[in-house]
Amino acid sequence: MKDKITWLAVLQGWSMFLVVLGHVDLNNEVFDPNHPLANWIHTMIYGFHMPLFMFISVYLFYMTRIKKKWKYGDVLVDKLKRLYIPMIFFTCFTFLAKVIFSSFMKHPAELSWSCFFDTFLFYRINPLGEMWFVISLLVIMLLYPIYRLADSKISYEMGLLFFFIVMNIWRVDTNYFQLFHVAYMLPFFYAGVLVCKYSFTEYISTVWSLLVFFLLFICLSYYKNVPEQLIALIGILFSFSFCVNLSKIFPELYSSFRNYTYQIFLMGIFFQMGIRYLYRQLNVEHTSVYWLLYIASVLVGLYIPVLVSKGVEKIPNKLVRMFLGLK
Repeated sequence: MKDKITWLAVLQGWSMFLVVLGHVDLNNEVFDPNHPLANWIHTMIYGFHMPLFMFISVYLFYMTRIKKKWKYGDVLVDKLKRLYIPMIFFTCFTFLAKVIFSSFMKHPAELSWSCFFDTFLFYRINPLGEMWFVISLLVIMLLYPIYRLADSKISYEMGLLFFFIVMNIWRVDTNYFQLFHVAYMLPFFYAGVLVCKYSFTEYISTVWSLLVFFLLFICLSYYKNVPEQLIALIGILFSFSFCVNLSKIFPELYSSFRNYTYQIFLMGIFFQMGIRYLYRQLNVEHTSVYWLLYIASVLVGLYIPVLVSKGVEKIPNKLVRMFLGLK
């Protein structure tokens, strides 16, 4: 179990690093014609980083909740405190900021009943774009009784996995409760459950498996018309193998931020937006300046949320800590 926790902690740090790296967007555009290397990094990361994040979240969910047979009500209360309340707090904060400073925003929030309902009732949109992941994770975790039932028989598990794969392929085209993203993430979610339950990581922990998954991922990423699900799966397998092997040599890797992954997810983008604003104000296209601020965006996205979190942890008020998803 100690070895599991070590490599899993390294994997959490790796996945959060990828998320922050994917949020580096100095020109406020998805692709920058002047910096092809940055475009390549962005494309590689977006091939698998959010399915990986889902996979890890559920691996932990099985270890700490499903395997221990938590009651449904206790799971709901736990996720309300740890996921939903911080998500709503940052949604409200961003919503108000985008209304008050709308003239400075690329995507300002509309002060209307329809926007309010879509944001806080139907969860179709969110002023903080990446919150689709938290909403999707919460919706998927509401199905907890189904996972408990399937956990009793392997035939149920295989049937549920097959059903989720079908939903992924023919997913509903709606943003209500982020069901489009939910359908895409379901097989990655349940695969994480099965990988944890049956200890599949033992079979992908060799250096040879790491090399195979790495080469497969690079090759598939260059071909068009490759199913996105396949690229995501290979990216996940590579990340698992990479971090299992890496943890044997560097068990403390990413330890400076890996215990604050949710806080980084919630806050990091705001500080990265500050670097983006600075880059636009400098209006300098020199490559060295671009990459200096690129690195700065990654560092502030990772470490300022950690510093804020450590400061908030010292506050005795539980509600304040809860807003940031801290115990």
